[in-house]
Amino acid sequence: MKNVVLEIVGWFVLVQGVLGAGGLLFGDGAWGVVHQYWDLSVAAYLVLLAVGIALVAVVEKGKADRRRG
Repeated sequence: MKNVVLEIVGWFVLVQGVLGAGGLLFGDGAWGVVHQYWDLSVAAYLVLLAVGIALVAVVEKGKADRRRG
């Protein structure tokens, strides 16, 4: 159950990083939910993207290790 929550949080953070950076780079402002609470820079959104990727990768690696035995 803990891994499922971590995976959901990872995907959420990843998507918010993509939306925030994409909105600042290609639009008139950040997209997503995070910009409603914090005013972040493109670099901060890219850090969110990296953290999301890392969380999802760790959970997926754990799934693969459990499948192998």
